[in-house]
Amino acid sequence: MGYFATALVLLLSAACHSEGPVEAVIAPPLAWVPPGEAIYDVDLTQFTTWGAVMDSAPFANMQQLDNWGRNQINVEVSPDGYGTTGQGMWYRFAARPNHCNDQIVGQAKIPLPNGTKHVWAEFDVAFSANWTNVNANCASPAPDYKFFLAWFAETVSCGHGRAEVKMGTTGSSVHASGAGFPACDDVPVNPGGLLNGVPTYPPKTVRNPIARQFFDGQPHHFRVYFGNEGDGQWSVYVEIDGVVTHNYVTSTISQELTFDYLMLGSNRNLGATEDMYLHWRSMRVWAD
Repeated sequence: MGYFATALVLLLSAACHSEGPVEAVIAPPLAWVPPGEAIYDVDLTQFTTWGAVMDSAPFANMQQLDNWGRNQINVEVSPDGYGTTGQGMWYRFAARPNHCNDQIVGQAKIPLPNGTKHVWAEFDVAFSANWTNVNANCASPAPDYKFFLAWFAETVSCGHGRAEVKMGTTGSSVHASGAGFPACDDVPVNPGGLLNGVPTYPPKTVRNPIARQFFDGQPHHFRVYFGNEGDGQWSVYVEIDGVVTHNYVTSTISQELTFDYLMLGSNRNLGATEDMYLHWRSMRVWAD
């Protein structure tokens, strides 16, 4: 049984064996405890040349596997002449206000060890203060940005080929889901709740409406855990600046999937209305 599933079973068992009437209890957040040392630990603000980025782990590993390079990830040239600045790895979404379709910048990949069923990632990023996924020139599709993706090595029988965190879903929400979403996941799309501006717990929800507060040009600290707990149970955990936004175990069709690689950013659903930026500042990854 996996890390999060074990804690959940113990919590439920304690509730079921208590004497007398049982009142509804709001469970505390499950601990985010990655195992041992990180397999990758990189400070992207240290690089002043693109060659230095390409020589660093985890990107050097991906370069060997995929011939991954600047042209492949489409990072546009920054003011210092590289896809880096003192702010980190620099993704520029150039203004495309009349583009009502995917706008892709980034997709840097981080390989994971074969057989990985549990992955933890901790990273600091900054969205430009003018960031928005909304484009008034487009009636469809819905605004969204595929922010952090954990792709599977095997074919998914039902759902997506990845677990994911998306920022600005419908313009305002943080979205986090596992292998079975949307067709084979028992956690419904739910906007979550707010109490005095703070997300209520437990946020057993795919969507939580707090994304826009992080589009302010300042660094924000993310922690993400995705886990295949066995028997069709999947764990999803997201924490932003110390606040847990998603923490749930969901049932889906039993799928013995393993994680292949992480992807740092992918596409907006709609073109940017003006130049917008995303800086990846640091990244730590654990896997087992």
